Amino acid sequence: LSGADASALARFYDSRGPEIAEGAFIRGGTAFLKAQASCPFSAFARFRLGAEALEQPAPGLDAAARGILVHRCMELLWQRLKTHAVLMTIPLSEQDAAIEAAVAKTVEEMAAKKPRTFTDRFEAIEKARLFALIKEWLALEKKRTPFSVQAREKGFDVPISGFFLRAVADRIDGLTDGRIV
Repeated sequence: LSGADASALARFYDSRGPEIAEGAFIRGGTAFLKAQASCPFSAFARFRLGAEALEQPAPGLDAAARGILVHRCMELLWQRLKTHAVLMTIPLSEQDAAIEAAVAKTVEEMAAKKPRTFTDRFEAIEKARLFALIKEWLALEKKRTPFSVQAREKGFDVPISGFFLRAVADRIDGLTDGRIV
């Protein structure tokens, strides 16, 4: 805001909610910023008061668990592939084997945490879903300019107004022209 506009802002000190200590890390990372932008009261309730919605029981996996599966598969796959050049030159049969290995390990990890969910049939369906999704994603990655994976799961401490948020980049790519994505 410009100087004239800034003077119109009111300051309010909240003496009832738990304080965020100077230099503290806010749990939830960048989700805190998203929540604050969406609904400040909801962000206050969630991040300062610790309020959480009750879990809604449902068969199978929720969207968050499915996202974790995809995320972990991609992490394992790029740990192996490392560069766009490898992705472009690896024989299709080896690419499929790499996807299958990443999917199998990921599903095995999640099944150990949720053995009642991962019946034989459910596991087969989930593996097929993940394989198709990752294969489709790699087709998009092939269309990108050449890159090499510089880091996976790279954490950053982001200072904001006297406290810190922990942000994690799923993957950081280096381009041939020196840019970082």
